[in-house]
Amino acid sequence: TYCVTHWWGPLFLRSGLPGEPYLPFTPDILLQDGATIDLSGYGIEGVARHTPGHTAGSVSVELGSGDALVGDLIASGVFLGGLIRKGHAMRPPFEDDPQAVSGELMGMVEAGMQRFHMGHGGPLAAKEVRRHALSLRNLKRGRKYGMQTVGCACSEPKLAEPVK
Repeated sequence: TYCVTHWWGPLFLRSGLPGEPYLPFTPDILLQDGATIDLSGYGIEGVARHTPGHTAGSVSVELGSGDALVGDLIASGVFLGGLIRKGHAMRPPFEDDPQAVSGELMGMVEAGMQRFHMGHGGPLAAKEVRRHALSLRNLKRGRKYGMQTVGCACSEPKLAEPVK
């Protein structure tokens, strides 16, 4: 993905740093459309669930304890991966589809997940995740910076010129 979701997005796109989609690979197990894998066979009370939004192939783990391991579906805090304001939810640096993220997070809150552990910052309480999910509902794919929208999906062509 190359939808940079923060104020520094246009700077990132002009920087010359890699902004192209990752090379595809063939997964061992393919989850899609809300599919789950029961983890009890591995001694874990919980399921791995397809949770698209950060990327089309994102997966989260929902544990019987009420903990959800959501990777980059959501982030928290600021400064070096969430050292400050750890209890405040925010969009991760890259996000393919904010409306899908909203739906996935709301689904987990409604299913009874209480604590959300992410790749950057956290953990977050369900109440804060719900607040964040509601804030994403009206966002569209891409994020508007000034008068130009930055494309998000890996299926989209590479930006021909940097965002100004």
